[in-house]
Amino acid sequence: MKISREQIRHATLMSMDSLIIVFSFIVALGLSSKDIADIKYHWYEYLWMLSVLLSVKMFIFIKSGFYKELVRYVSMNFAVKLVKLTIFGSLISISIIHVVRREIQMPVLMVDWMTSCILIGLSRFGWRYVKEGRLSRLVGKNTLLYGAGEHGAAVARHLITNDLGYRVVGYLDDDKTKAGKKIHGIPVLGSLDKLSTAIKENAIDEVVISFSNPDGELTRRVFRVCRESGVRCRIVPGMNDVIAGNETVRNIDISDLMRRPQRSLDREMVVESLRGKRVLITGAAGSIGSEIFRQVLSFEPERLVALDHSEFGLYQLDEEFIKHPLKGRCHFTLVDIKCRDLVDDAISKLRPDVIFHAAAYKHVPILEQDVKQAVRNNVAGLKNVVEAAEKHGVGKFVFISTDKAVRPTNVMGATKRIGELIIQAANGRGRMKCLGVRFGNVLASSGSVVPKFISQIKAGGPITVTHPEVTRYFMLIPEAVELVLQAASLGKGGEIFVLDMGNPVRITEMAEDLISLMGYVPHTGIPIVYTGLRPGEKLHEELFLGDLESQTRFADINIGKVGNVDPKAFCRELDLLLDISGKDDIHAVKSALVRMVPEYDPGLGTGNMEPMTGETAIVIPRRSRGIPVLT
Repeated sequence: MKISREQIRHATLMSMDSLIIVFSFIVALGLSSKDIADIKYHWYEYLWMLSVLLSVKMFIFIKSGFYKELVRYVSMNFAVKLVKLTIFGSLISISIIHVVRREIQMPVLMVDWMTSCILIGLSRFGWRYVKEGRLSRLVGKNTLLYGAGEHGAAVARHLITNDLGYRVVGYLDDDKTKAGKKIHGIPVLGSLDKLSTAIKENAIDEVVISFSNPDGELTRRVFRVCRESGVRCRIVPGMNDVIAGNETVRNIDISDLMRRPQRSLDREMVVESLRGKRVLITGAAGSIGSEIFRQVLSFEPERLVALDHSEFGLYQLDEEFIKHPLKGRCHFTLVDIKCRDLVDDAISKLRPDVIFHAAAYKHVPILEQDVKQAVRNNVAGLKNVVEAAEKHGVGKFVFISTDKAVRPTNVMGATKRIGELIIQAANGRGRMKCLGVRFGNVLASSGSVVPKFISQIKAGGPITVTHPEVTRYFMLIPEAVELVLQAASLGKGGEIFVLDMGNPVRITEMAEDLISLMGYVPHTGIPIVYTGLRPGEKLHEELFLGDLESQTRFADINIGKVGNVDPKAFCRELDLLLDISGKDDIHAVKSALVRMVPEYDPGLGTGNMEPMTGETAIVIPRRSRGIPVLT
């Protein structure tokens, strides 16, 4: 039988403690010899006493879980436990000896307890001291920790005690009261402003961000200083992983650079809106749809339906939840939303209470080439789902929109803007509450820029960026969906919620960050080539046409201004658009889009456009080519 390292460790500690117990009793007898001077023992009587001591104390140690304690984590709690166990063990064993022999006195008990307690404590804390002592800090990479709080202290201790090749030479922390202090004997060198100086003065090889859940802006700041200084930057996982020793330090990835600050949301409100409900998600195999599926399932709906036209996508989603405890509530249905009868049949059978409509074609250049399919999927498909939902008594309809719907310069954005208008028009009919949620790009979604950049870097470059100044709004997929669910729980019907995407990100900077994260040098190891904006693309995206109508009680969720569209005129224009989209006249289709979305201007997607201002409402203005607005 193979002996494990854990068994060897237990055997070593038990052997060492056994020797300490024997030695302690001998010391106790020697120091208390005056009290037992007239007693003469035979050798077998000493052996019997030692047998009692060893048996009782080791039995207590083993049963108490004493040997499950990891030596590298011994602390004050361990010391208290040690004192209690040695007192109890000495008391029981000496009492047994005293009852049988009636010659052992109290001084023997006291000396035995004190000696065994001190020596066993020294054996544990001494080992930790050696592991954390200066001898263990003389080798390894010079490492600087940013964050000297509880998380940072735990990281420093773990790096030191586990000989992971790190020589922690200092902390940085923005708490000025910690400056000049020491934690585990390691000095706090100052605040983050001193990062560049601290790297140079201490010959730092690696900087570790060592506090819990830093937001992306702060991580980017540290990462870029490290990149300029030519040192590696890493980050720590959650506290539980640090304490358990699963993973202490990991590489930064692009999601760390994009992470938003912790937000305060009302989970109970979302629970109330979803628990026990029948929920259907269109486009459920896509990046946003699949994450909506994951998060909605955590709120324990009565039934959760994933609807998509991708067989393989639904298969993957089904496999992901094959062992989930709520798998029996999940249903997967293969439906193309462009097929009106199939959509109606699915919704009539499933009878959802809530629908999240995430199905859409979204790749701008492709939709510029195939305008008819863009209209059929993003407009006609949405209309099919909305009409079936209204017909079969759906209570709430949530439409996933995009920042490209704001002053669109491409077909994709124009069709999504029409989608917003369809939702607003449907909200006034029947009992169904309809609302939209608008946000920018999500990081690492299918077909997005990040997977493309990664594949280009792996191929040795170059990375292709459309324009050196092009910017986009980005959000992590789980963060975006979390806010979508919160907005859906707030919606009373008719709103276009706009998520706060933070500051826009220069795509060139994102490319440089990815190159560095993958171990190359931007513009040298991996070149960046500018190819020019593609058809329909803007230089800068926008989230609002103008002012906000109102803010919600959540800082990241706002409501855009909307106007009441004349439903009869809107329906006429919508029917005309759908009729034209069945023909081969692309110019006529685009003309119909312009009539429905007057702010849509295909000629602006040329690469020189700056953010536009002027209109102050998400509303179609009263123009000859537009739809009349009810006043």
